[in-house]
Amino acid sequence: MPVHPEVAHARARIAGLTRSVRYGERPQSDLDAAKRDLAEATAEAQRADYIERMVAMAPTFTDEQRDRIAAILNAGGAG
Repeated sequence: MPVHPEVAHARARIAGLTRSVRYGERPQSDLDAAKRDLAEATAEAQRADYIERMVAMAPTFTDEQRDRIAAILNAGGAG
């Protein structure tokens, strides 16, 4: 499975910051923030992958069904 670009970017940023923190060029807080960003990017990528798999398995929707699903998603699930 290919790595999402946001996850790859976050990993690369951590790699660079790890070196910079180790040699005292950057504060530990920068690395900690980058690790949080990686966790968020990974979670978002996993959600997107899950949704794509579920949509691929679903039957073709009517226009009305698509509108209803869009309304639910736009409301944040509180539809």
